[in-house]
Amino acid sequence: MKHLFTHTSGIIYPIFTDKGRSGYMKAKITDAFPDGSIDLAENIRRLASVPLAHQPGHGYTYGMNMDVLGRVVEVIDGRPFARYMREEIFQPLGMIDTGFSIPEDKQDRIVSVYTTRNGKMKPFDEQVMAEQASNNFKEWWKLDADKIALGGAGIISTTYDYALFLQMLVNKGQLNGKRILGRKTVELISRGVYSQGSESTTAIGLSVSVVVNEKGHYQPDSVATFVGGGYFYTSFWVDPKEQMIGVLMSQINPSNSQVGGNFKIMAYAALE
Repeated sequence: MKHLFTHTSGIIYPIFTDKGRSGYMKAKITDAFPDGSIDLAENIRRLASVPLAHQPGHGYTYGMNMDVLGRVVEVIDGRPFARYMREEIFQPLGMIDTGFSIPEDKQDRIVSVYTTRNGKMKPFDEQVMAEQASNNFKEWWKLDADKIALGGAGIISTTYDYALFLQMLVNKGQLNGKRILGRKTVELISRGVYSQGSESTTAIGLSVSVVVNEKGHYQPDSVATFVGGGYFYTSFWVDPKEQMIGVLMSQINPSNSQVGGNFKIMAYAALE
């Protein structure tokens, strides 16, 4: 479990790397946006059939580890992963616009996504999907997520909804009187459990990057701040010391924008 949470299992993300990618494509593994043709159990069975990039614990490779953990949830709990997330996290927190699928009456609110070609912004259409994310489906959010939902990708949300989730983490696992996570579980998220080297100021926590040493860390975030991001240039951070969260939603990949870093600097500069 530790290797899955810290991306040290040796599982890769074919959407991000060429190393081992051909084997994943040949096995028809969906790594981000499922087309609904198979369920999560079958996708993880296919994942188990391909070699690891390295032995577990012998390195850090960002990969489909959360997808495996999503299947673990299904096996232990008995509910489909999407339903579990809906009933145990999204609904209790009041995240009314968050899910792996979107009701038909809300689908007109889905933003368009883009890519960059030759320095210009272009629609992230079916052709781009085929080139950058084979074995994936552009409109996965129209399908039945209770059949397959991936732990590492595919959630549709809003800035407000995601801020509710992050505020729950700042509050040590609860929001508006509802306990979602245990206090010690939240503390573990922000604990650097896999070091990236003695010179690094960050370490890997539970699928997040954690600031572990302010010395040499040329950023305003405090020790124990944890950060993460998404495929279409979304990002967040949680700073427990400052009781502060940040959420930036965008919809483009790839992007060389400095908006995320500048947004964080301006937010911290506003603190008294």
